[in-house]
Amino acid sequence: MFGPNGVVFAVQLWIGDDADSTPPPRRLVGGFEFVYDEELDLAQIHEGPNIERDILGIDGPTQDVTRVAPEVFQYFYDFPRESEIGPFVRDMKAGRLENGAKFDSALTVRHARDSDDQLRYRCYMTMRAVRLPSRWALRGVVHDINDVEPAEFLAFNRHTARVVANLEERESGLGRIDFATGLVTDWLRTPPPPLSAWLTDSPIFHEDEQETIAAAQLALVTRQQERATYRARIRFAGGPTDVWYVAQFTITPDKHGEDGLGFLTVEPLSKEAMAS
Repeated sequence: MFGPNGVVFAVQLWIGDDADSTPPPRRLVGGFEFVYDEELDLAQIHEGPNIERDILGIDGPTQDVTRVAPEVFQYFYDFPRESEIGPFVRDMKAGRLENGAKFDSALTVRHARDSDDQLRYRCYMTMRAVRLPSRWALRGVVHDINDVEPAEFLAFNRHTARVVANLEERESGLGRIDFATGLVTDWLRTPPPPLSAWLTDSPIFHEDEQETIAAAQLALVTRQQERATYRARIRFAGGPTDVWYVAQFTITPDKHGEDGLGFLTVEPLSKEAMAS
């Protein structure tokens, strides 16, 4: 099975009981690579065509595609080890993992082309930290196991969270944030423009506000506050480098600590509001 850029990520092997046995239908399987660009402070997921088509059911390009986390996590119903993936990525970035270190978890996903929100598919994901000549990468394989382990909800229920988050119309976005990496992994309620670019692009915060952001996050990690609110300027990697948007951010922990998880509310503000 090929992953992005034509690299072999896995091999499917079937062993029959006797010479007359015939192989069952091949399992649906796809590969991806998570890459963190230290220089640009950007995280991207490079997906092979199989995972898009067979696992997530996305009708689109047949070649490799590049996505940010919210584009992928929106298809997850259940991710039992969600709270552990952030620390694993952080340790990989810091060089604290051995080459080949493994992370695996069951997943419950929906297909993009499903019209019935109750249709769910159980998958299994296996990833390895790989030391390449110039950087670390996280290479993963996801395969469908719905025939032997039917889908069920085991942890955070994203489907219910999305429904609840969108019960009322609000001029703010609501995202799921991982404290270990600082990444918004999923948007439960889409941010209003111009922050809606965060759905498909990586955010960049103004360097003058980095200290304010760090202080707010530290207050949560050390439990000095139950909720942190701050204002900051933000732009997106694919947009103009000289255009900054002003927004208010509120982080509310769901699981405390530096390896925790929580919810991020974002609301666009005027430049006058930022100055007040």
